[in-house]
Amino acid sequence: MSEIFNITETSIGPFTELEKDPNALKKEMQKVDSIDVEYYFVNKLPLAGTAESTCYKWEVVQKYDFHRRSSVRLTLAFDKVPCDS
Repeated sequence: MSEIFNITETSIGPFTELEKDPNALKKEMQKVDSIDVEYYFVNKLPLAGTAESTCYKWEVVQKYDFHRRSSVRLTLAFDKVPCDS
């Protein structure tokens, strides 16, 4: 089952209510097999920089795999493109 949650400055998605009760949070996390975190941001560079562009759009994806309960596997993928493309 896959669910999508928005994370904001005031909400940490499904964990907002659970953070008040550490035992409830622990029980809920034991049910989780994986978490994917996707975020996007714009990086503006000084005009005097040596990069090919002064603005880049980034997409970053972090994948956390909890299938092996003794360890966490983290995969990181990212893409960067100039803002004007």
